Amino acid sequence: MSSSDRGLLSSVARTLSLLDYLSSCGCAGISDMSRALHGTKSTVFRMLATLEKHGFVSQCPQSGLYCIGEKVFQIARNAARSMRKDIGRISSSLRRIADATGENAIFAAITPSMKDAVVIHEELSANPVIARPMHFERFPLLDCPAGILYLASLPPSDAEDVLMDILGRRKGRKADPSLLDKTLGLVAECRRKSYALSRHGKSGEISILGVYVPRSSTGFHGALMISGPASRNTPSSVRKWSAILLREAAALK
Repeated sequence: MSSSDRGLLSSVARTLSLLDYLSSCGCAGISDMSRALHGTKSTVFRMLATLEKHGFVSQCPQSGLYCIGEKVFQIARNAARSMRKDIGRISSSLRRIADATGENAIFAAITPSMKDAVVIHEELSANPVIARPMHFERFPLLDCPAGILYLASLPPSDAEDVLMDILGRRKGRKADPSLLDKTLGLVAECRRKSYALSRHGKSGEISILGVYVPRSSTGFHGALMISGPASRNTPSSVRKWSAILLREAAALK
């Protein structure tokens, strides 16, 4: 590969990282972006000028902050149209889950970078206790049942290799052995039970229960999940709801 090719690929990678950063934080100034990308302000400014010219970012006239532009949403809409068949099947499945459990039903897909799980569709229950929409919300992969479920779907040696890579990237160094052992324990438990359960919120008041859905089923690999108050996740309800989720996951194949 020539030096010019390497320079081009590096520039593309930095530009994609900038767009990914903006999509995560909503809006940001040049100083914040230069720190996040470990680049100079002048380089970030030139990237933004090009992206703005083509509609990929826009700048707020009042605050001067930059955010994702209309062109990105246009690409997302086009991608959504191409995925409509799969989304339709997922939507029907989520509606049945929400009606059967009385909880909000979610499908989260694992991103290609293996850093996050993104909610790509949701159906609220008829009388939701938690009514805040989660559409397109991101979760760090290991903080979401989707990540544990994905690792549990891999052969044990592969799961440990992938996990070490994820933990190393998260910490910016070699994976923490105690966190590695803890997560591998959750993965082993998930293999035994065929579902994963996690708690969120400041005091763990929200719980998310999920089962794995392989890529061959929907074009994504991710998880069917339900979210609701942790107090409703009694052993009997978890058994009942996990059976419903597993049945719907099997129906998607």
